[in-house]
Amino acid sequence: MSHDSRLKGITISKKTSGKGVTGIIIKGTPEISCDAKVTITLKNTRASIENSFNAHIKSIAIKDNKISNATVDKDYNLAFAVEPKVSVKWSADNLPNGLKMSSSNGKISGKPTEYGTFEITIYASSAFETVSKKISLTIKNAKPELTTTSIPSSATVGKEYSANISATHNPTSWILLGTLPDGLNFNTSTGAL
Repeated sequence: MSHDSRLKGITISKKTSGKGVTGIIIKGTPEISCDAKVTITLKNTRASIENSFNAHIKSIAIKDNKISNATVDKDYNLAFAVEPKVSVKWSADNLPNGLKMSSSNGKISGKPTEYGTFEITIYASSAFETVSKKISLTIKNAKPELTTTSIPSSATVGKEYSANISATHNPTSWILLGTLPDGLNFNTSTGAL
């Protein structure tokens, strides 16, 4: 019996019974991915035969996953898995602020605090190898919402009046519906009155 030296972690032994060798046992935990060859030679007093088998040891791979868009300040979850199913430690590069990856279950979760498109690399590390997968995650900016619930309702002629109107998610412009009394202005860039 012989096997390719690349089949590290694999053992080949004889299966015996009271009548002698009845078979071969190939077992173990492969430590590297490869295509290797196992050769078995069987002999008895009458003949000798040799047979070879190819062993394809698969590397782990991160499964393809549908990547859904995220939104600023909204809960986001995205889970990854490997094939074949083995124990791995997960990590990621370039995660947007507000998101984190669980090293134990391969889940990205959290509330992103920035928007844009992010090129992220996901890593899965087994006891023997590390594999990676690049993904592109788009995070949309959330719709602005007014946080100011009221402004001073009275003003006096000849005295300065101001009101700050605030909103979430960095609005890029403000629009005033209606008209203001003479002497008051509305800043369409900042929302200041």
